[in-house]
Amino acid sequence: MEKIGIFLETALRKTFVSLYINNKVLFTKYSILDFKSDNTFVYDIDFMLKKFYITPTSVNEIIVVNGPGYFTGIRAGITIAKALFYVLELEVFLIDSFSLLRRCIDFKDSCAIVISASKKDCFIAYFRGFDKIKCEVIPIDSLSNIYNNYKYFTDSPSISNDYSIELVEPKPILSFELNKVKTIDEINPIYMRSEESLFGSKR
Repeated sequence: MEKIGIFLETALRKTFVSLYINNKVLFTKYSILDFKSDNTFVYDIDFMLKKFYITPTSVNEIIVVNGPGYFTGIRAGITIAKALFYVLELEVFLIDSFSLLRRCIDFKDSCAIVISASKKDCFIAYFRGFDKIKCEVIPIDSLSNIYNNYKYFTDSPSISNDYSIELVEPKPILSFELNKVKTIDEINPIYMRSEESLFGSKR
């Protein structure tokens, strides 16, 4: 059966909604989260489907980035995923923000991904190759003392400029295995706090 899907990234500063068939991305619409609009991403999905003459019932899967990142954006993506899982019985696949950004980098050695959490804190994940080994929340000003044995990447232009960390932008990547949910209760957000790690979060 032909795989028609939506890739929804609403957790990071630069969001996107993509439409794909099998492993080919047909169209991607990017937006910058500014919290001044009421973008629920539903209109973007509707626009893409109409552009390619695809009915909602023809879509059979959705990939959702479930955090960490911006609370409002994560919540929007999770809400859409749950609604489509329940109403259209779509297959839902989850990927965390760190793993998505890691897949957007053509770099095979150990590295770390830094995501802006607030004006004071940031999320950081350490990778050995493509395997995530540690995640934490740290003060942004601690980035000046980060370990030199890792190469660092960030999705935040301000962090990139202030700490000379290479900038990476999220994009739809389809060529790797995703976590498929079996029940609606498994469609959970990842909200990292200073007292917990990604591995301690409910998934």
